[in-house]
Amino acid sequence: MILAPQEINPEITVDEIKALALRRLKAVNVCIIVPSKERAKYWADVANQTLDKNSIEEGTDRLRKGHVGITVFINRYDGVDLPAEACEILIIDGLPEVEGLLARAEQLALNETRRQLVILPL
Repeated sequence: MILAPQEINPEITVDEIKALALRRLKAVNVCIIVPSKERAKYWADVANQTLDKNSIEEGTDRLRKGHVGITVFINRYDGVDLPAEACEILIIDGLPEVEGLLARAEQLALNETRRQLVILPL
């Protein structure tokens, strides 16, 4: 399950999302992707592990081997294979800042439009 709840309900708070993660962490592995080390600090009090480019391999191996609880990934949006029980809930807590003038202009133009969201059929 992938959750981006503020895209569905902009009135839900980050604290409510954190509470959901806390309710589920004993039963399943919850993975949270954050765009920066600064944002990872918000999850530090509940994270069982926080992974960056230096710890990603060891941390993902730990997830594949069994239950961890809450894992925070810093700025890692692709290239991580977490099958089945390794990641049963994925929360995307923000996207990375875009780089370059053209990318920023595109982001501003598409902000809050359907074109910005990629929706895959189930």
